[in-house]
Amino acid sequence: MPYQALYRKYRPTKFEDMIGQEHITKTLMTQIQKCSIGHAYLFCGSRGTGKTSAAKIFAKAVNCTDKMSAPCGVCDVCVSLQNSISMDILEIDAASNNGVDEVRILRESVKFTPVSGSYKVYIIDEVHMLSNSAFNALLKTLEEPPKHAIFILATTEVFKLPATILSRCMRFDFRLVEREVLSKFLTKILKQEKKQADKDAVDYIAMRAEGSVRDCLSIADSLLSQDKLTLNNTMSLLGATDKKKVLAVLQQISLGEIGTLLQSIDDLSYSGASFAQLAKDISKFARDTLIAKTVKNCDAILAESKETLDLIKSHSKDFDTDFLISVINAFSAVDSELRYSISPRLVLETVALNACVRMNVDLSSIQDRLSRLEEYLKAGNINTTSLGEQKFVKQNLSQTSNPQIDSPSTPSFAKKAVKVVDAMSVWGKIATWIRTNSTPSNFNLVANHTSVSIADNTLTVSVADSKINDFKDISDVIKTAIKTLGFDLGFAISKQTNGIDIDSELKRIKSIIGDTPVNIKK
Repeated sequence: MPYQALYRKYRPTKFEDMIGQEHITKTLMTQIQKCSIGHAYLFCGSRGTGKTSAAKIFAKAVNCTDKMSAPCGVCDVCVSLQNSISMDILEIDAASNNGVDEVRILRESVKFTPVSGSYKVYIIDEVHMLSNSAFNALLKTLEEPPKHAIFILATTEVFKLPATILSRCMRFDFRLVEREVLSKFLTKILKQEKKQADKDAVDYIAMRAEGSVRDCLSIADSLLSQDKLTLNNTMSLLGATDKKKVLAVLQQISLGEIGTLLQSIDDLSYSGASFAQLAKDISKFARDTLIAKTVKNCDAILAESKETLDLIKSHSKDFDTDFLISVINAFSAVDSELRYSISPRLVLETVALNACVRMNVDLSSIQDRLSRLEEYLKAGNINTTSLGEQKFVKQNLSQTSNPQIDSPSTPSFAKKAVKVVDAMSVWGKIATWIRTNSTPSNFNLVANHTSVSIADNTLTVSVADSKINDFKDISDVIKTAIKTLGFDLGFAISKQTNGIDIDSELKRIKSIIGDTPVNIKK
């Protein structure tokens, strides 16, 4: 007999066999018992959570001659449906049959009565792949089908469905299965397959499955050639990254060690995992470290081996909370880019380097330095000199994000303490406050925007149409920052009619120093 994959061999045949979806199976069983069966159902959720299996079980249950809440599995109808030889259940793959012609054929066939059962059930898998024309062709039939017809639509991307389709269906959301439930289920399967496995190995497989039952069984399938599943051989075969090397990456980002950081990423690339998986591993390690740092009883949440737990706990004190949140935000945001990039290594290295630079730059100090430069120039402490020195001044004034502006080679006037009145200096202090006291997304929004001005004791930010709502959402946060920092300023948002002027900062500085070549007094 040919080998059959575990996820096919152990596919549920009745509602009781499904795991983690009791909120759905109980509702469906009650509907069948009370004969209150709908005409259109929408099963949505992540891959491998049981949408298609539930649809097939439901199709058998409504046609079963036993008339119970679950299919008996022994009557002629159940047997024919189980062997996929029944004409009363039609499974359609919308990914390959997504045109209006296929839907028209379906509309014609739905008129015919069932052959052996009570209902004719149409299961349309990956329904979000249908074209707009196909959806429009399906609308009327979906709203008022014949009494003998039931439609079950299954999708992993429910947001792609038109509202007209959603409003005609009874919606059920399939949840990701908890790790503990997956572990128990996999342990039971391995016993039936007569395979020995350590609990740590089973827990690790369940963790890698990320809530998907099918992924859990597929991963286990690839490991069954081993005499016994241990944590070490499981992690080795699945290309798991060395936790100590991931820890080293976090340490190098926090210390700004660019050279050793690039070397560590190169070492990790030889572990066998994809660059997308490496980014996920770095983000997860930062998340685990954050949990160990902030949660009192973290062992149950982390579900890692004792060695890994000890490593995470012992080094959790080395990083502050803001740093860990920023790393999680940076590395988890590039998942799709890494999957589809022609140069994923470069993408991962760029993310790591950006995180490294950002973690080691204080926007408040940078804006203070810029403000001191402007105040010095406003005081008239300049003389004419060569064009080369003029370029030096403009370069230092325009590059407001240069962390080296206060280096030993910078003229001594830049260190002179002056009163902060410049809008960019105030904005920089606000950004620094938000980085510490608000979310990473709010910090990124403020830190990446430079079109601000102060007039009539009001700080005004000029934004494009696409960003106005974003700034309105965080206006209270900005006002709180202004008040906390002690600035006697109001806050306003203005619409930017002509887009962002890239040279606005240079023009503002030019209005201060004029067109005359300048020389800095010694």
